[in-house]
Amino acid sequence: MFDKRLIRTINNGRCFILVGSGPSCEVGYPSWQRLAELTYAEVTKMGRVSDSKSYEKYLADKKYPELFRQAELNLGDRIALVNLIKPLLTPPARNQGVLYGLISKWPFACYLTTNYDDEIATYLSNLNEHFTVIRNRQKDFYSLRDGASHLIQKLHSDLNHPDEVVLTSADYKRFYVEDSGQYFRDKLRQVFEMFDVFIIGHSLSDPDIDFVLQLARKTASPQHPIYMVAADFTKADEQEYLEKYNIVLIQYSNRDGTHSELLRMLKTADRFIVPRHRIRERTETAARPKEEVETAVALFLFRRLQGVQATDYLAPLVLAGLPWEGDKGIAIEDIASTPALREFTKGGNSFTEAKRDHKNSRLSGISG
Repeated sequence: MFDKRLIRTINNGRCFILVGSGPSCEVGYPSWQRLAELTYAEVTKMGRVSDSKSYEKYLADKKYPELFRQAELNLGDRIALVNLIKPLLTPPARNQGVLYGLISKWPFACYLTTNYDDEIATYLSNLNEHFTVIRNRQKDFYSLRDGASHLIQKLHSDLNHPDEVVLTSADYKRFYVEDSGQYFRDKLRQVFEMFDVFIIGHSLSDPDIDFVLQLARKTASPQHPIYMVAADFTKADEQEYLEKYNIVLIQYSNRDGTHSELLRMLKTADRFIVPRHRIRERTETAARPKEEVETAVALFLFRRLQGVQATDYLAPLVLAGLPWEGDKGIAIEDIASTPALREFTKGGNSFTEAKRDHKNSRLSGISG
């Protein structure tokens, strides 16, 4: 069941989304496990494996960053590892991504992702929505402030920037543990403190999300709970994540491994979420033509003056018909020629007669 509070949060247009590998796997990219298996196979084929038992243990324990670090050491350097992995991350066949289709249509202010690909930007571009892609350098975080929008931040950079990409256990240590990554951790904490965040595409066992949750644990703002959709967790997990991380878990069943229930749940939620183009239409105020404004003023005055003496409402009429004053002041001729008063004269007395009646009523009041 999709949380109603999350639907309201998304519809306000200020929610951030943190996207994991799930939507990219749906499109055709390999999972973390599959990428690790392929990497091990390629290093083996090249005859560069120094310790096969370590690779096999890392695979069994789902310690994929450690496996990539071992491959980096066996291959000799960073560039060799990146060049080996790049072709492995190319989808053999592209599928239509239902998940990306939905989350690109929903009115998230910004997208955070641990993925290396550009699928989010592609799907948004297909909707004529143009977002700026930033990475994980210190200057990239300057844009993440109150009111930020139309940003896609690659928290782990990508393979086109080998010095920035977060791939191996050494990289995770650099960004999430060591002093050199303090700016990275501080900014992520600020995001969790300032914005509502929805996490999708991560399992509770992903190494990516584990580090992020440790940061969330230190913020845990009740005003900005983190919503996370995940499969097959227990009631104990739900309670623990809420108490430790301020995370509201949204559950679905994935016993067959197809995530079909997740798709059904999101499609149901889609019926209640305002598409981003409607949010834009709602917030953009179109300038009204001058003639339309004048007609509206005239209609308002005409309705207000029905059944009353013109002289009783002459002063308010003049003020309402003059939204601003010219540089040379207000002249009686200018008042008579305003569109609102021209409309008024169609209903009976001319402006001159109304002015004379008003003057006479004032004189009779003085003489009495």
